Amino acid sequence: MIDWIVAMLNALGGGVDDGTVNLLGNTPAEYNETVYQFALNVNDVAVKPVAAVILSIIFTLELAKVSTRIDGDRQLGVKIVAAAMFKIALLLVAAQNAKLFLDAINEITTTIFTGITDAMPAGTSAATNLGDGIRDQIDSHDYMGQAGAMLILVFPFLAAKCAQLAFHVIVLLRFFELYLLTAFNSLPIAFLGTDETKPMAIGYFKKYASTCVKAVTLFIGVWIYRSFMSTFSIASYDGSSIAGWCIGNLGDFLMASVLLLGMIGLSNGAAKALVGE
Repeated sequence: MIDWIVAMLNALGGGVDDGTVNLLGNTPAEYNETVYQFALNVNDVAVKPVAAVILSIIFTLELAKVSTRIDGDRQLGVKIVAAAMFKIALLLVAAQNAKLFLDAINEITTTIFTGITDAMPAGTSAATNLGDGIRDQIDSHDYMGQAGAMLILVFPFLAAKCAQLAFHVIVLLRFFELYLLTAFNSLPIAFLGTDETKPMAIGYFKKYASTCVKAVTLFIGVWIYRSFMSTFSIASYDGSSIAGWCIGNLGDFLMASVLLLGMIGLSNGAAKALVGE
């Protein structure tokens, strides 16, 4: 029973396990190379031909558009057509190498993530193990006292596990979304060719950027959450009744789960705000 109580308190203090938090530092290729390559193959085989068709239509419309602006001025006509051809060439090259744009966003995110990790104060990144800190005091109580404490902790523990599960699912869905967006990376470049479809392309890159940056905001959120939870320590336990101590901190334990869920939502919102989504 002692181990159960300790595990419950550790779950309340840590918020999320370090293994899940460390996943935030992985790029899509690092997390699952097989799925990442599949997404790239989907783009090469299925999406690039569609993007090529869209580009050809846009190129035709662009040449038809500039031809109406020549009006017999041969020199001006040459300049306008040359500018249109240069724009077409840039879009074609960009569409063929669209993966490089995503790699650049991934690299920026990784650089920010590494910088934040290096800047964090020493000893503050690990989970706060509340139970380990008072294991001896828990062991000193009789069976009834331990049973009462465990009964009190059941609901906060279940709430904490639900919040931790939600965090883990958010992390996995982030990679899922990145793989889906990677599979269509050539298509948005084609949409940059006209003013009517340009917002679609910009929206795609904003979405990809916000999904990447979400790793940074979630990581910072976990650190802040653990900093708040570090106030729960052995100093706050006077060594009297463990059940009484649990009752006294019941509201804070429940608040910890709500705080973790709120942190997830705020981190998502912050990531979107950073890229103007």
